[in-house]
Amino acid sequence: MKFFIFAIATFTLVNGDADYAFGVDVENATKVKVELSQGTIQGYELKTDLGTANVFKKVPYIEPPVGELRFHAPVPAKFWNGVLDATKPAPACPQNYTKMSNYTLKYVQEQSEDCVYLNVYAGQQCNADNPCTVVFYIHGGEDQYGTPREFNDVEIVRHFAGKGIVWVLPSFRLGILGWMDIGPQKWPDAPYNAGLLDIIQAFRWTQREISAFGGNTRDIVLFGHSSGGHLGSALLSSVAIEPRAFSRAILFSPGSIAHAHLNRPRSQYILEEVGCYLDDKLNPLNFTARLDCMRKVPVEQLINAGVPLENQRPNGYSGAQPDGYTYLEPTVKGFEERWHPLPLLIGVSTQENDLDVGYNDTDVCLHYVNLLCPHRQDECAQKCRERYSKHRDLPISASFVHAFSWILGLVNTNKGAPTWYQVWDQYHANAHADELIFAFGLNAEEGFHRKNVGHQIMKKFFPRLLRNFILKEELIEDWRPMDENGRNYYYNNIKAIGKPSNYTIVQKPHFVAGQIFDEPAIDFWWRDLAHIHTHKEDHDKPHPPPPPPPHPDDIRGVPLWIFITVIIITIILAMSLFVVIGVPIIWKTRQSNKH
Repeated sequence: MKFFIFAIATFTLVNGDADYAFGVDVENATKVKVELSQGTIQGYELKTDLGTANVFKKVPYIEPPVGELRFHAPVPAKFWNGVLDATKPAPACPQNYTKMSNYTLKYVQEQSEDCVYLNVYAGQQCNADNPCTVVFYIHGGEDQYGTPREFNDVEIVRHFAGKGIVWVLPSFRLGILGWMDIGPQKWPDAPYNAGLLDIIQAFRWTQREISAFGGNTRDIVLFGHSSGGHLGSALLSSVAIEPRAFSRAILFSPGSIAHAHLNRPRSQYILEEVGCYLDDKLNPLNFTARLDCMRKVPVEQLINAGVPLENQRPNGYSGAQPDGYTYLEPTVKGFEERWHPLPLLIGVSTQENDLDVGYNDTDVCLHYVNLLCPHRQDECAQKCRERYSKHRDLPISASFVHAFSWILGLVNTNKGAPTWYQVWDQYHANAHADELIFAFGLNAEEGFHRKNVGHQIMKKFFPRLLRNFILKEELIEDWRPMDENGRNYYYNNIKAIGKPSNYTIVQKPHFVAGQIFDEPAIDFWWRDLAHIHTHKEDHDKPHPPPPPPPHPDDIRGVPLWIFITVIIITIILAMSLFVVIGVPIIWKTRQSNKH
């Protein structure tokens, strides 16, 4: 690892009492340089009570997607001269923050279209002689929200980077800037999935440059949560990624919807709202004119134009859609055909968020069945409405996330790789993304209860569990992988009563053998709607009826080998007869003709 430490300075010390405080004195931290193929960057040393790592922020991996590069496929970052400062975070990518909590708001208020960079956290023990496992992390946020700024540097170093891991955390374009569909895809000016292309480019940068930080290019672990898990599943089934690019993967709550022109309604709405659909004579602009117009609209206006659709399903959704390159067929059949099997840790929360609030069941069902029934949406949506209008233990969205995560695990298992399935049910923290509170402190100010003894224990237990899988592909001793029928899971919850100095554990994590979690959801999405597993051609023509059972007289026939033997013998006899009778007759006839 090409590190150059200069300027003697005090280490940034963070003790256990400041677990979830970002208070890092970057200005006075020891600075560290790394030489990349693009140029030299300067980061800083972050020391915690559990380990030390070198941190680099706002590292360029593509050219800023601004001006003529807005909506454009990512262009690799150019070379630079001198030393690039990598001690300060990049601004958040443009997103609507009017409905965010005060906790999240403070991380996304500073926004800029020049936002696409990545952070690297490299353990100091990682070098060319001791290359470390790399984690490539994709953040969630419905592909419209989120930023690396809200990730707790201290916790990443304490539990991962400081323990011999190199952690890569890229940002990527969100919302209309990352997922635009205003007409036929135009490559490279306006691809449908610019956001996913950003992520792929970040991964290529990681493959090319991470060895300079002491990372092992042959041991890269994919990690994604929520929409980041969905994008992770896209990478694991994409023809743009080689099959063995990742050594292992962690996908939490990877609920997915993706179908042809998913982003068209939202893109068209924004196009019209900002005045880029019609010319002065009220005639529709051609594609080139629309694109040029959209590139000139202030980014704040683009974001604000889409805000009214955030309360609508499915028109308000953004995300990856089929584009012929990064994402081909996001159906179960597509996953089965193109999935890259690998050791997989996948999981859900028992109480996934109610993303259905404010929407009617028709819209919510249509929101999901496009993935499952791309050519029978109405039929599947009707079954969905019937199912959830009668009985609803969980919101439609929550049951779908449970079912989709399970089917990804089953596909991976049946493709020959081990899948460990986790059900997260931590007491007072079992909603969507709550496991990240304990993994690396994400949103901890809102969900971590310091006086809850179970939370204190889980904060130590869960990072260790993840770290074991990342480094060794090991988990809890009695946690067996999913079987070929999708059974077996690990129930993760720690409930304790008492004080930190004197407590009793009344609920602890344990393996559940031979069972499927939330089997009613699995039954509905993957059994009641079993026809989703077929291709379009199967939907276009009725399946032929099964052949009738054979009649007993048909079963008692002459064996085939006897029949063939009789034919051969008959042919031989006929030829022999011809030689014995036919040849003499022909000879005599010729002799008589001579005379």
